[in-house]
Amino acid sequence: MRDMGNYGSKMSEPSVIPQEGENRSDIFKDMVEYNVVGLQENIYSILPKVFIDGYTLTKVALTNQFVDCSRYQSRSGLTFEGCVTYNRRNANNEVRDVRGIYYVTGAPIYYFYGRRKLSRSESEMKNIVLSQVESLTGHIKTNTRLLIKYNNYGAEVYNKYVKGKIIKFPKSAEQGHLFISWVPRVPTGLQFEKVTELNLYNHTIQFKSDVIKFNITALGGGAQLIYNNHSVNVIGISRSPDHGEKEIELMHGSFYLFSHPRPVQRRGID
Repeated sequence: MRDMGNYGSKMSEPSVIPQEGENRSDIFKDMVEYNVVGLQENIYSILPKVFIDGYTLTKVALTNQFVDCSRYQSRSGLTFEGCVTYNRRNANNEVRDVRGIYYVTGAPIYYFYGRRKLSRSESEMKNIVLSQVESLTGHIKTNTRLLIKYNNYGAEVYNKYVKGKIIKFPKSAEQGHLFISWVPRVPTGLQFEKVTELNLYNHTIQFKSDVIKFNITALGGGAQLIYNNHSVNVIGISRSPDHGEKEIELMHGSFYLFSHPRPVQRRGID
């Protein structure tokens, strides 16, 4: 059986492959069906306002205008939160569970919340949300696709949003589960401070010169956005009790994303 690794899935067993000299008229009919994930390269001149770091799957937001579509359900199932998209295609209203992070370009077009839990059943809560949304027929265009963030207490509805992509920017260095990626420049308007030290879980990075650290939001892991504003390269030393020391060099005039996945809660694992 052919091993497709992590990038494809085998759908069926092949028929007997014709040997050399045999009739090959049915070669296409006998081919195995399988899926392959293709990665598309994009060139970025500006860092997206929301995205997911491809090395650690940490969600990163450079703005407060975002919706975190993490899926949560307590062990009892009585407390929950999540997101769905609602696509009004003629009479067939399509509802689909979604995850990730979304950039929203404005306030929600509709929201409702109760002081107490409106439901302890997620399926019932979804029905409550959809009945509320469907009552807005006169205010929403028929072909509008909506993003709905919900929990036990209510929901928020957005009609203008962009899903953050999973992006692997060029890797500059790594140490254990710490990744340093070379990223494009940031949009203007981000608040920042000068620092000589970073801390990401059990990694401490000390720089020989101060660098610029921008204020960002990281979800599902840790992330720091750094800019070397000097005209020369800056050296940093990353230290970790599990991985020793490693020298890191930041090119002058460049931006870097330091990211680390949320640690696994097991003894001896960072």
